[in-house]
Amino acid sequence: MKPEDLPFEATRAPEPPAPPLSALWTGGRAEWIRHHLTDRATGLGQVALFHLLGLTGPRSAAALGRVFGRLARRIDARRPYVTFMRRAI
Repeated sequence: MKPEDLPFEATRAPEPPAPPLSALWTGGRAEWIRHHLTDRATGLGQVALFHLLGLTGPRSAAALGRVFGRLARRIDARRPYVTFMRRAI
């Protein structure tokens, strides 16, 4: 069997367990907020951006990609994975 013949579900990583509501009072507040609020809002924004870019033409999408690329470069410039990627290239 070729790797491309494997169904996606067979290779997908398991979903991490969600922090319970009690984590808000037992010291896991930051993890609960990140999982239930921040990550969900970020995902919603990414899906909305994906669909909005799908409605634009190719030139407009490329122009917006340039703008978002510059913004991402400024935001992520000092993150460890950027150094790793630069070294790999």
